[in-house]
Amino acid sequence: MDKLEFALQIMVLGFLVVMVTLFLLYAILLLFNRFFSSPARGKGLHPPAERQKGPVEKEEPAGGPIKAAVMAAVYRYMQLEGIGDHENNLRITVQPSGSVTVMGWRMAGRKELLENRQQLEQSRRKNKHENF
Repeated sequence: MDKLEFALQIMVLGFLVVMVTLFLLYAILLLFNRFFSSPARGKGLHPPAERQKGPVEKEEPAGGPIKAAVMAAVYRYMQLEGIGDHENNLRITVQPSGSVTVMGWRMAGRKELLENRQQLEQSRRKNKHENF
């Protein structure tokens, strides 16, 4: 019974030490906040005026007529400079957007995993038949 009472006394003493320490840390944090926080806006300081926000303009991608005009200008430039020879053809490739590329890589990885599983299963079946 003495050991139980001693254990309870140690537990209560430890609990009190932890609680007092936590309270002191809380008080220190409050003091730091009071001393090191930015000063409140005084009478002489005015909050910055809000900017007048206009309507949001969304930039539209170049349409068909604009693309056609640019391509015509490039074609005419190539004709004038003699770039349009068959030796130095200008090639324009269209790159898919990022999401399409990611899906392509994802599908390629999935295909490889399925092929590896199929090869593993075939080798297991082959070994199983050889053991009989």
